[in-house]
Amino acid sequence: MRFILVDDEELARTRLRSLIQEVKPDWDCVGEAENGFDAIKRIQKENPEVLFLDIQMPKLNGFETLELIPETQPLQVIFVTAYDEFAIQAFEAHAVDYLLKPVKKARLEKSLNRLELKQESNQSAYLKETLSLKTDTELKRLPVQFKQETIFVSVSDIVWIESKETMTFIHTRDNKQYRIDKTLDELEQRLSSFFRLHRSYLVAVHSIEKLIPWFSGAVKVELENGEQLEVAKRRVSELKKVLGV
Repeated sequence: MRFILVDDEELARTRLRSLIQEVKPDWDCVGEAENGFDAIKRIQKENPEVLFLDIQMPKLNGFETLELIPETQPLQVIFVTAYDEFAIQAFEAHAVDYLLKPVKKARLEKSLNRLELKQESNQSAYLKETLSLKTDTELKRLPVQFKQETIFVSVSDIVWIESKETMTFIHTRDNKQYRIDKTLDELEQRLSSFFRLHRSYLVAVHSIEKLIPWFSGAVKVELENGEQLEVAKRRVSELKKVLGV
């Protein structure tokens, strides 16, 4: 199995790599990273099968790092951290396992054996669920592209989200626009406070200030920033129910 280690502490990476090689000498460490951004570059370059991921790191924590890994990237994640309070969140993110530091050899061996068994048995349903980065957990921040950087925008600051050709853009309360590497379908599943007006628009319900009658029974909404968006006819009735109209 090809794997990558991600931890901001070099000593922790060295110790874990040594333990893995003792337990599974045929496993191949194809890279290490000390932060989330470096990890994403390594993953895209090396295409590992397994990712050992710390949670509390500078720049990006482990969960934020997962958000930036393409959904098409086949990868099984094992979190390795000194804190047990993230266990529930880790499994909600479809991690294979959650190891506490200092990692015990027997515990690591059990985890890796289980992973190999699942791999060998070719449980496609398990893999589909585990490798998917689309979870049912609610997003609080979105990673967006700004110039040459990735920054995080609070969901509460987003007014609406737009799909334009092959790209997706978010529009914020301060009238800024950012590109995000997720589809509207993905975002709709994880933003319960947003409503799908149209195949191209997803809006924050709290930002809707007016319903405006339009041609042939159609409706437009006016948002808090003055933007007006057309509502697909088949969505008008459901929108009114959401708004209590």
